[in-house]
Amino acid sequence: PLGAADEAIVAHEMAHQWFGDSASIAKWEDLWIAEGAATYFEVLWPNRDDPAAFDAEMLALYDYVAANGIGPAVVEAPEEMFTDRTYLRGASALYALRQEVGDRTFFRILRTFVTVYRGRNATSRDFIELAVLVSGMPSVAPLLHAWLYDEAVPALAGPAAATALQEEGPAL
Repeated sequence: PLGAADEAIVAHEMAHQWFGDSASIAKWEDLWIAEGAATYFEVLWPNRDDPAAFDAEMLALYDYVAANGIGPAVVEAPEEMFTDRTYLRGASALYALRQEVGDRTFFRILRTFVTVYRGRNATSRDFIELAVLVSGMPSVAPLLHAWLYDEAVPALAGPAAATALQEEGPAL
């Protein structure tokens, strides 16, 4: 039987069947699409029946990204491709998107992305435009732009923000 660590690796690599293999990146700077999605599903799979545990793991990942000032998910140089920027900031961007649009719309965005770009290449701009189109929410564009391109780590919105504030306590 697979151990938890082995299962996480398998979930990560299986996610690449859709994000990275079926729908591929057009430019290396957009590697977050493949690695961020794979990391996101690596966390989701073992917590698929426990939303609270999933949220706790994603909030811990977000806390790490914020505490370490992990730069934008879209990278500018080849040496930045396989770093926390593409894996962790990319996964955090997807988590932030899910918080903004809700579960049903979030998974519809991902399914539509894979369907539209199956056998094709996509950029971060393509992902943003498709997310806005599928969600019908113009607010998705600035949210994703901040997560993907801005140096500063954005705050989480929605229920995750309230959870993070409760865990951190009030600012003094």
